[in-house]
Amino acid sequence: FPKISPDFKTCCYLFATELMAASANVFGLRTFSLEDLSKAPETIVDVVKEDLPEFSGIMGMNYHLNSYCWLDNQTILVTSYLKQTTQIFEVSLATKAVRRVSKKIYLEGEAPFILGSLDQNNVLLKLETHVRNANLLVLRREADGSYRNVILHKPLTDHENFFEETIVFNGIESHFFGRKSKEVPLEKRGVLLYIHGGPHNIYLNVFNPLAFYLTKIGYTILNVNYTGSSGRGQDFMIKLHEKPIDYCAKEIYETLQHLISLKKCDPKNVVYLSGSCGGMYGAGYLSLFPDSIKAMSIFNPPLEGTCLHLESVFPGIGQSLVLKSNIQANPKDALTYDQVLKFHHIEGSAMWRNYKYRTEVLLFGGLKDTVVTRGSNRRIYKMMRENGNKIDLIEYPDEEHFILIPKNTYDYFVKTALLFQGLWIFDQ
Repeated sequence: FPKISPDFKTCCYLFATELMAASANVFGLRTFSLEDLSKAPETIVDVVKEDLPEFSGIMGMNYHLNSYCWLDNQTILVTSYLKQTTQIFEVSLATKAVRRVSKKIYLEGEAPFILGSLDQNNVLLKLETHVRNANLLVLRREADGSYRNVILHKPLTDHENFFEETIVFNGIESHFFGRKSKEVPLEKRGVLLYIHGGPHNIYLNVFNPLAFYLTKIGYTILNVNYTGSSGRGQDFMIKLHEKPIDYCAKEIYETLQHLISLKKCDPKNVVYLSGSCGGMYGAGYLSLFPDSIKAMSIFNPPLEGTCLHLESVFPGIGQSLVLKSNIQANPKDALTYDQVLKFHHIEGSAMWRNYKYRTEVLLFGGLKDTVVTRGSNRRIYKMMRENGNKIDLIEYPDEEHFILIPKNTYDYFVKTALLFQGLWIFDQ
């Protein structure tokens, strides 16, 4: 993502020293002169190896990584992860110092994203919260170097009806939020386990219509940042694929049990929402803890190696999974016979298990998915139905790995909402 300075004398770009088998890599920042191309590039922000409390490197999906800009000829602003949200950081070319300059307006769980600089002192941001999306504001730099928010949207008021809390158990940090209520205590309210995919990127606390609806009817949301998450530096990312399915499923379960012990949810009304890798953890969860949740909605879970078209979209990630390393393997290197056998039955795979649960499950699939085949979804559906479990499979012919088309997203949300409220009628 190259960006040219306002005076057209310098170009900056993001760099990585190792190619990770993850879509939320940890990047550094370099610059080079456009006036003298013989000069070597200069590293301004290095790749961060360790987990730091404030800034663990420039991280994010492609659309997050592209959210950075020059403010003036010596200052660059970047959008990067911090805990389970994004923050804006200022990078000084003169001192190579990095500092956080964004400040919350409404909630801890709000996420700002850079859209672009307006001039040398003003940058346009989009602000996402779990109460409303598409809010615009300007982050303005004052004469003393401080920054202040200038709201361009109609001020929000609904956030005043929400509570937020950070739940920490065994080092696992989760964002817990919902609507305030004096009439209904937390121990009598249902909770949504909001489980991110990955295992390399977190669910930011941006607006989700389904989560917003569930909070309106009395649910709370537990956004679990289990071990396989970004935001902890490159050393942590290298270890991501060492964590098997059961490891992360147990962390989710233990976090839920901790919430129950705190009397902050109704243990008989727990629902689970996720997809992709989080959907795979959901399947593993069902095999380990078959009666601990009421309902589960998952989409396109990559359940085992032979059902993945990984090499068509992420060259080398198949080898990385087999070798249990987050370092990207060379896609030109052929797998050995032993590796092929291991790939067929990935250790701890959620596919090859004896499922017997009482949870009501909806499985959604995209028939154009290049990561998870329709055969994978249909196989686990058939296996679970033959075991007498409650599960229905809904397939969208025009969707890929994520459910993105508005008519399908609406259908997915409505069906999931019916499931969570006990109103879904399963096929016989």
